Amino acid sequence: MQAEALAAGHIDAFWQGTVVPIPSLLLALGCADALVFGLRTPAVTALLPYLPPTTLPPGTYPGQVATIESFGAWNFIVANAALPEARAHDLTHRVLSARDPASEIHPSAAATRAANAGANRVLPFHSCAAQFYQEAGIALAI
Repeated sequence: MQAEALAAGHIDAFWQGTVVPIPSLLLALGCADALVFGLRTPAVTALLPYLPPTTLPPGTYPGQVATIESFGAWNFIVANAALPEARAHDLTHRVLSARDPASEIHPSAAATRAANAGANRVLPFHSCAAQFYQEAGIALAI
């Protein structure tokens, strides 16, 4: 585990992507003298143009007193293009119509919102998923 390697002094840093606060970072902060930092918006835009800038408010991590700038990513479903149209539309509708994704789907889905789809620069949308967004009035980039 990266957090254990950090605590043992085998590595100096690691990157982890998951729900915030990231459990492995919490573990590392609990067992090593560590600092959580991000990338400022210009760096995010230059290095990772397909991921949107985001901020983590003070207190997200133990000892964090300032806002951390970084990048965000959202949950998504990857499906074969041959997924039946009705199923693709149904999956998209069920996931993105949840009033409280954290309790109705999974805690990691807390920020899963249809409005975030407009920032997707990673994968093309299934035609029926794209139809759901169009019906919801959400413009897609790809």
